[in-house]
Amino acid sequence: MVGDFVTILKGEEVRAKLLEGSKEAADAVSTTFGPYGKNVAITMKYNVPTVTKDGATVAGFIKLKDPAKNVAAQLINQAANETAKVAGDGTTSTTVLTKGLVERAFNLIETGVQPMQLKKELLAVEPIVLAELQTLSSPVGYKNIYSIALVACNGDSEMAELVTEAFTVVGEGGHVTVADSRSYETTLDATDGIKLDRSHILPSLANGRSNVRHKDCRIAVLDMDITTAEEALKLLAVQEELGTPLLIICNDLTGAAAEVIAFNKEKYKIALEVIRAPFIAEARKEACIDLACVTGATLLSKQAGWEVSDFQATHCGSSESVEMTLKETNIIGRLGEAEEIEKRVAFYEDKIATDKEGLVDNYKKRLAFFTSGAAVIYVGGSNETEVGEKKTRIDDTIRAVRSAMEEGFVTGGGLTYGKLAEGKLSTVESLGSDILSESLADIVNVILSNSGIVSTSTHNKSVATLDIIDPTLVIKSTIKNAIGAATMIFTTDCIVIREED
Repeated sequence: MVGDFVTILKGEEVRAKLLEGSKEAADAVSTTFGPYGKNVAITMKYNVPTVTKDGATVAGFIKLKDPAKNVAAQLINQAANETAKVAGDGTTSTTVLTKGLVERAFNLIETGVQPMQLKKELLAVEPIVLAELQTLSSPVGYKNIYSIALVACNGDSEMAELVTEAFTVVGEGGHVTVADSRSYETTLDATDGIKLDRSHILPSLANGRSNVRHKDCRIAVLDMDITTAEEALKLLAVQEELGTPLLIICNDLTGAAAEVIAFNKEKYKIALEVIRAPFIAEARKEACIDLACVTGATLLSKQAGWEVSDFQATHCGSSESVEMTLKETNIIGRLGEAEEIEKRVAFYEDKIATDKEGLVDNYKKRLAFFTSGAAVIYVGGSNETEVGEKKTRIDDTIRAVRSAMEEGFVTGGGLTYGKLAEGKLSTVESLGSDILSESLADIVNVILSNSGIVSTSTHNKSVATLDIIDPTLVIKSTIKNAIGAATMIFTTDCIVIREED
């Protein structure tokens, strides 16, 4: 562009800048690491300073003035954010591990090692260490939730107790969310609920919204495809007759039907949502029966002779509310007939007890429609900044607990990173194995340093007395994302900086 100039950096100068950027980002974030991590004060022009011990918050504010250094800082931040997004925790461990890998890789490159060969070796040992991690993992029970929550919320015992109570109340398959309180207090409100791993059947139906909440939402369950414009108009007519939000659960929405509904949602902002029924084949048919039962809806299916044209407002069930994200839908309130719900619960309990086909997990998921709950943690505080900081920590804690329930837990306090550093990696002869092993040990040493402990051993037993556990998914995501970011950084040999005149 006219008036713009570029500065081009190459080779050794690039490596120096990227290494400095990696160190500066890691030094700031690692201050918060571990049970004895310290606070970081973040100052912003024209705003009240933020004081936090949350590594994700610190990482989010880091933008280095030097654009070349900032390349490394932002790549590390992206990796850390991805870990937190997937696992609810691990921002700091990802940052520390990435910085360690980058530093050691650049040291080797200075001696003549080829960056792409080093990347290849590092990627080759990744599955080895992840496989070993899985052998160290144990399934989570409710007695472990508090320990996981305590770590994820940075040692706040009251917050950890609240999250633990929420998950204890909702049960396996339940749903926990966070909202603003109307008071200074932080409280828990729990009710019945159904969590579905389904969202808007087409991205266009979301209308650019990442979160949707409808109170007093009616529910329709149609075990059939909706394909024609006439069928779509029928759904719209029923929603208009109801005068309330309407969630349609069906097999699929395609063709002209999808176009008609998308057009009407965009133009008239109607409160009509459409999602696919969960599971596939026969399991989907059973799930439709379940969802109709818990919501009090009449199941309309092709198999029973129904057509979309038969759909009426009287066929709809009810909910207290429906909450949708881009990944899932939560139906709050189990408003079907109690007697019918009890029959379905007994049906699945018998299936689980007598199963000989290996379908227990499937049956348990469907049983959760009838036995799980939904909880909302209402966060209060003296000002907006305090409430926002609390909400961020509670949301991270909820995601960390969920990830542990999905993939299990391992010993925390840095000990698992130490075991991985000294385990199978130590038997693999490659430079990639060497730098990963040494960088995993860095995580342990930073925790020890913040705790005021000086040790050269990655298995310092004083950390074990803290009785800390970590979600397996946090460590898995830390390793995968740190390796991804580090390889991008140390294989970069040129930076082009565009400067405005």
